[in-house]
Amino acid sequence: MLARHYPRTQAMTTVISNGVDTTRFTVPSEAERRDARSAIGVGDQDPLALFVGHEFDRKGLFVVLAALDELQDLRLHVVGGSPAAIDRARTQTRDRGLSGRVSFAGVGDPRSAYVAADVLVVPSRYEAAPLVLIEALSTGVPFVSGTSGIGADLIAQGAPGVACDIEYESVARAVRAMISRRSEEGRPLSQERCRAVASRYDWTPIARQYVDLARDVMRR
Repeated sequence: MLARHYPRTQAMTTVISNGVDTTRFTVPSEAERRDARSAIGVGDQDPLALFVGHEFDRKGLFVVLAALDELQDLRLHVVGGSPAAIDRARTQTRDRGLSGRVSFAGVGDPRSAYVAADVLVVPSRYEAAPLVLIEALSTGVPFVSGTSGIGADLIAQGAPGVACDIEYESVARAVRAMISRRSEEGRPLSQERCRAVASRYDWTPIARQYVDLARDVMRR
């Protein structure tokens, strides 16, 4: 966006992504995964989607709720949101008849939610480099995102994911495709592919980019 509106700055602009602590967001053991799923009332074989974010409208939660009408066997776990936002989302969940399939954790550490999830779904209307996508990949979880932001770049690097239009039908198709693909290739292979991409966003190489940039600026 900066380059589009201020083209003269392009040669002077360096883009450095968010980083992730890959030693904290790790692929769980089977026992850890079972425990995390049991804690939110999800069985081993139940497909579980995860939404992480505070701005429910911009991040696309209500689009995801609409997509659940097309995904009858899917459970959804939501992390984040203010009390008022959660109340509004609960009302829509109840009105759609989804109360038994959607759970709300509120604000908190999302790691255990990543551990439990089969797919992260955050179809944001506008994004740059959302940390949640990289955290999910580092935990071995594929994603469905909107077309704005880093999602398409992660996919181009080999991450299991889909960047789709922000419409409930498109989101439903993308979620179904990711869960099916993960089942077909097996969770360990999917997790390996996720981690391979996430490792490029470990804080060590990201911090090195900041150091290199600072040195470059001082030389000018």
